[in-house]
Amino acid sequence: MRYSVCATSFLTLLLISACSLDYEAARLAESIPETTPNAELLVFSHTVVRRGRLVFAIEADSARRFDRHNEQQLENVSFQEFNADGEVSASGNAAFARFFSETENVELIGSIEFSTEIEEAVVTADYLFWDREARMLYGDPDAVVRVTRADGTRLEGRGFEADLRRRIIDFDGPVEGLVVEGDEE
Repeated sequence: MRYSVCATSFLTLLLISACSLDYEAARLAESIPETTPNAELLVFSHTVVRRGRLVFAIEADSARRFDRHNEQQLENVSFQEFNADGEVSASGNAAFARFFSETENVELIGSIEFSTEIEEAVVTADYLFWDREARMLYGDPDAVVRVTRADGTRLEGRGFEADLRRRIIDFDGPVEGLVVEGDEE
């Protein structure tokens, strides 16, 4: 028994003396610039499934994850949203997207085209911001956003906002275009 205790004590001391507390890795992680991603992926694809049904799909040429900011950045991104029947209800693409994982808000930048099947409408812009909780889509207040509907309605203006809960679009700035009302046969 005494031999076993001595041997165990000796091995413990040997192991402790062999260990060094190296904080260099922790210091290195803190010194990484905030512009350096935690992960970078090429040919990115992501699908969201809830309760066994496909809800959302995203594809991008590249994706970068920044854990410090709870953010993902996607380049040359395309996306699709699916309804309860599994059919595409909305789709779009953009040159760049920034996804904020805590809020699920999305910022789209460059060559944006967004279409919705329910409204039979296409929105084109150079900047859009999606606020998930409010279900609001905002354009850059100083940039032109175009809305085209299958019925021939065409609007373009500045200060674009779309309330997707109430299905209302609004322009705070100057607007021009054509609104088609009712059935024209």
